[in-house]
Amino acid sequence: MNVLISDSWLREYVETKATANQIADALSLHGASVESITKKGNDYVYDIEITTNRIDMVSIIGMAREVAACLKREGFKATFRPLNIKKLDKVSKELEVEIQNDSKLCKRVLAVALDNVSTHESPKFIKDRLEASGVRSLNLLIDITNYIMLEIGHPTHVFDLDRIKEGKMIIRESRKGEQITSLEHKTYGLTGGDIIIENGKGTIIDLPGIIGTSNSVVIDDTKRILLFLENNDQFKMRKSSMELDIHTMASSINEKGPDPELGYVALLRGIELYIKYAGATQISKIYDNYLQPAKAKQLMLKHSDLERIAGIELKCPEVVEILQDLGFKTAEKTGEYSVIVPTWRLQDVTIKEDLIEEIVRMYGYHNIPSIIPPLREPSDQPDLDRFYWERKIKQVLSQNGMHEVYTYSLVPETLVVDSSRALKIINPLTEATAFLRTSLIPSLINVVRDNTKYQDKLSVFEIANTYITKDKDIPTQEPQLGIVSNAHNITQLKEMVEKLFQELGIEYELEQKSKKDLKVVFTVGGIKVGTVYEFEELVAAEIELSLLKGHERRYKSYVPISTYPVLIEDMTFTFPEKTLLGPVIKEIYQQSKLVSTVELVGTYEQNATFKISYLDREKSLTSVDIEPIRKKIDMVLSSNYSAKLVAKLNTHYKHTLSVCLRCSNKVLNFTQFSLMFCSV
Repeated sequence: MNVLISDSWLREYVETKATANQIADALSLHGASVESITKKGNDYVYDIEITTNRIDMVSIIGMAREVAACLKREGFKATFRPLNIKKLDKVSKELEVEIQNDSKLCKRVLAVALDNVSTHESPKFIKDRLEASGVRSLNLLIDITNYIMLEIGHPTHVFDLDRIKEGKMIIRESRKGEQITSLEHKTYGLTGGDIIIENGKGTIIDLPGIIGTSNSVVIDDTKRILLFLENNDQFKMRKSSMELDIHTMASSINEKGPDPELGYVALLRGIELYIKYAGATQISKIYDNYLQPAKAKQLMLKHSDLERIAGIELKCPEVVEILQDLGFKTAEKTGEYSVIVPTWRLQDVTIKEDLIEEIVRMYGYHNIPSIIPPLREPSDQPDLDRFYWERKIKQVLSQNGMHEVYTYSLVPETLVVDSSRALKIINPLTEATAFLRTSLIPSLINVVRDNTKYQDKLSVFEIANTYITKDKDIPTQEPQLGIVSNAHNITQLKEMVEKLFQELGIEYELEQKSKKDLKVVFTVGGIKVGTVYEFEELVAAEIELSLLKGHERRYKSYVPISTYPVLIEDMTFTFPEKTLLGPVIKEIYQQSKLVSTVELVGTYEQNATFKISYLDREKSLTSVDIEPIRKKIDMVLSSNYSAKLVAKLNTHYKHTLSVCLRCSNKVLNFTQFSLMFCSV
């Protein structure tokens, strides 16, 4: 948003000897960007770009406060001079117009009646300043309202008091089909929900905050006026302005939420100007409907946090001076600042980091040393780099023939797993984007099915956020891994997820309720982190990546190769129907530290054969050494699973045929080394 600021007008509130160019340079370095300076007669006009969150700088006074602070940071003497309004005479008469306000529509409404006004041409300095600011001069009564708006930063309006014949002003929302005729005699149809003022008989007499209407505006014969200010709901202002395509200076300010506290100052300034230049007389008390006044906010900031985040060293008195120059009441005690945020900055200064930003910009970004950040050594802590693990997951799955895809976060209700836990968009563009997804799987199922005409067998995965509502709290937004495939069965997909966990260094356990239950649950540290299951002709896996945090291991643990052979034997058991073999394997492991690996090598009907490897890293094992372990396994499986040992295959050593490095003789190698020496 760009504003035009008159240099002569600005200097009424800034006492300085700095030139216009020096003011522009200081402001551009520390505040808003001055895009150009134009000389108009004996005056200069600054074209300044301000950000929409700094609506306080749209006014001459707000800009003057900023300019004074910026000039001081560049070594110029500058003093901000606040507006000084002379004390007005007390009036006891109540306002003759009845005003009915809806505080949900207007935070504050102010009004005062004035008599004996003159409608002659505005003084030259008012006309010049308005036109320099890009506002057309109309007549004295209207020009004063625009002058106040530009000077103080709060839009104002003036009614012909005698044209409000019913003596009533009701602020309400418009109804669809109602019409207004603007002061420029242009008719607009309202769609409903606009803030309007009616006279109690259904006739609209104003579209407040945007444009006046022809049936209540001041005319050449006006003698009595109602100076009126309202602080409107900024979102409704924006809606009405866009729908009606009416873009005025007042609407631009109102839709950005001006400070309601400025309203009273603007009203007093208006009374002062009307008395001074229009010969007016105040004939009523000031009406002020302000049910929920804006309150200044206190923020606490530690000096250590300031220097840590800003990366510069600052002295406490300098920090206090900067904040006070910007209008923040500041006190420092033992390295901590107590800062009162003024009402005109409540919208953009809400946390301590906002204060740090204010301090740093006034210190000067150009004064911060340009230093390359030091290189940081890789960390062993896995939670420091989420993207490392995401890249690792993508690498493992891609190497196993899977394709990464991206799907939309916004989905139709048909792709929502549980609509009671889903976030619904209030104003979706289409029904296809009405909800935020709670799971990746429905979208991935569509991807696989939609692409089977191009590729019969397809496996896809995606890493993205899912969104779940929480009672009386903000929704959760957690990363999830989703996999869907028609190229694997549930066992193959389970093994792939196991391989993924092993690559990530995560210790996990598997749970399956029964053989017929086509669902495998992965748990880590006793917490369910994922599920592999069948869905019609497809298999799918859902892994909650946030629950894996802290369980990953970036670096592998090294285990030296044993110099002693592994002793292997096969054991076949008969189990009752529906016995899950995962817990059986786990039970076998628990019988002795010498059990190195347990592998299910085959099943037939109710029989299952396990290949059990025994290893002692300090000596070679014999059949005599493992006999007690074998009996213990038989006894435990018989007791806990009603298993019956039906076959025990011969015990043998794992060996390989190697070549001697000295004489090239072939030698039987009972170790795990591929190269060795013979006894020759």
